[in-house]
Amino acid sequence: MHVFDSPCKNCLFSKDRIVSPQRMKNIVQGCIDEGKHFICHVSSMDDTPGEGNTMCHGFHEKMVDRIPGLALLKRMGLIFKRPQPPSSKLMPWREMGRETRVAKRKALVGNGVETPTQRRLRMSTSER
Repeated sequence: MHVFDSPCKNCLFSKDRIVSPQRMKNIVQGCIDEGKHFICHVSSMDDTPGEGNTMCHGFHEKMVDRIPGLALLKRMGLIFKRPQPPSSKLMPWREMGRETRVAKRKALVGNGVETPTQRRLRMSTSER
């Protein structure tokens, strides 16, 4: 398992994260519930074989001990640091205007990504 040795410019655990505080909480809770780590968005864009699954530095610092499997890997010395590659800083969520956030959500929906509102609606109608 790899973790970046420093946070990226838009770390989920920084004020410059690219998602809302509520989305951040949902991501972290999902990782805890599923016993998984959070993959840094910089890592997800890495084309180097085997390196597209690097744990977020902030997640490692704040959450790894709360997830039994990751805590075990840490104690066994099986989480290895790798250098944070150069990357551009994206616009933080807190600086996005309402129009930008709406446009971002519309772009996701246009790409077939289900929004939280759509998921809640789908789940509530499937329970009937």
